[in-house]
Amino acid sequence: MPGIPLWSLREDVHLEKDPTGDVTVLHSRWGDIGVTGKDALVYECLRRMSFGPVSLENLLGAADGTSEAATIGRRARLHYVLERIQPLVVRSLGMEDAKQPLLSVVAVSQHARFELRAVDPATPLRLSRFATLRAQDGRLLMESPIALHRVAFHRPEAAWVVALLATPTTLDELGAPGALDSDLLSDIMCYLAAAGLVVLGEQDDAGAMTFPEDDDPALFTWNATELQFHVQSRLGRHDGDFGATFPHVGRLPPEPAVKEPPDGKRIPLYRPALEDILPTDPALTTALETRRSIRRYGKRPISLRQIGEFLYRVARVRSVHSRVGVPPATYEVSNRPYPSGGAAHEMEFYLTVGKCEGLEPGNYYYSPYGHCLVHLGGDEQTVGELIADSQALAGMTAPPQVLITYTARFRRLSWKYSGMWYALALKHVGVVQQTMCLVATAMRLAATPLGAGDIDTSSRAFGLDWREESSVGELALGSLPPDDECTTWCCAAEAHPVNDPEWAEHCLATGSPRTNVSGNLPPESSSVQNRR
Repeated sequence: MPGIPLWSLREDVHLEKDPTGDVTVLHSRWGDIGVTGKDALVYECLRRMSFGPVSLENLLGAADGTSEAATIGRRARLHYVLERIQPLVVRSLGMEDAKQPLLSVVAVSQHARFELRAVDPATPLRLSRFATLRAQDGRLLMESPIALHRVAFHRPEAAWVVALLATPTTLDELGAPGALDSDLLSDIMCYLAAAGLVVLGEQDDAGAMTFPEDDDPALFTWNATELQFHVQSRLGRHDGDFGATFPHVGRLPPEPAVKEPPDGKRIPLYRPALEDILPTDPALTTALETRRSIRRYGKRPISLRQIGEFLYRVARVRSVHSRVGVPPATYEVSNRPYPSGGAAHEMEFYLTVGKCEGLEPGNYYYSPYGHCLVHLGGDEQTVGELIADSQALAGMTAPPQVLITYTARFRRLSWKYSGMWYALALKHVGVVQQTMCLVATAMRLAATPLGAGDIDTSSRAFGLDWREESSVGELALGSLPPDDECTTWCCAAEAHPVNDPEWAEHCLATGSPRTNVSGNLPPESSSVQNRR
């Protein structure tokens, strides 16, 4: 017995009738759609659909005394309206005498279009390799970043069918498992294929099954996790909440702008004077053109004084103040040298010291408010592990003298943002790495950004719960080799010159300390006074 087509409106669609009765407005996350006309049956169908899945045939058949021609006209009018509002319509598949539908197909984009087509019993079919399953609100949901619909499974029979589609098969091979007859099984496949979650393929004379998504060069390098992350962290191909929605206001308090330093011995750090830095710093263009990753170090290691200046210029807290969000929610933000979305500054910095003049090897937390290091007790074995791992990851000939690990306090972002918050944290990693590399270049230090790190080892080293605060980026730092006066790689003999590579060579040759042309220093400010 075939399944029963059921229709409903998305749960977030609000139906409103104009006082004149001439226009019915559907309010949705993608804007408002007006349906003109005084057809009472069309309005009643939409109203009933707003309460849950209904059979259109039952609704149309309920118009007693209506001629066949009028019923055909109303059916055409209703389908015309439903086609216009297609992204707002949920298509479900029901069973005879079942209280719940088997499954429902929900559009996740205003551009989604759902077209049911028959599936030939001999056609190869398989779950898309990008399809994923997850549980939410008591339902099993299946979605894919390359599909503009998701499917909610309400009954185990439909989910059972999905489990059979991990490997290529055909409807003929599947038969009719359990309580599902062949007609209902075919209908399930039609809905899943129309949703883009089951892909159809071809079978050659030797019986080999091939599928278009496996041969698409645009999809070769993607896996389901990375493509889903990309889609979910941008707008356009999902219907999740997005942006500064403050989803946890009232449930969780916001985290403070500045983390309370952990217990441990505090090591005060050098605070540079602005009037000492300005005359000796290179110009921004010089720093940009001569910046490069340096994987060798000088015989004399980096000093505690250099670390103090570096962290002060890159990561200190300059001020803290309150901000009011929407809905009304007061939370703290801070001002620091590097930019951060929403002034969240969720990044924290931990130093793993292997070799530093004036500082013992170990793991340290940088307090950006007090501008000091806090020595972390615990598993000292992690010092060697983190240093060795970073050396291997960066392909360095020598271990980093200092490894700076960036962690993110996740709630600082997730309390305020929906959908985009983790992607925002990764953007901040790039911002911090660029800032650190430029400051390191200005200070004539050797810096190398790293592309990966060990979550578990860093969590043990710094005493963190990785679910709340975890490493998201790293940078190796050390002293500059005395012979590091060579040209940058873009000026190397084997490089193909494009777009003025000699800029870097010129900056290296003429990179004298930047001087203040006017000879005037900025007026004494409260931040400079606080430094003293």
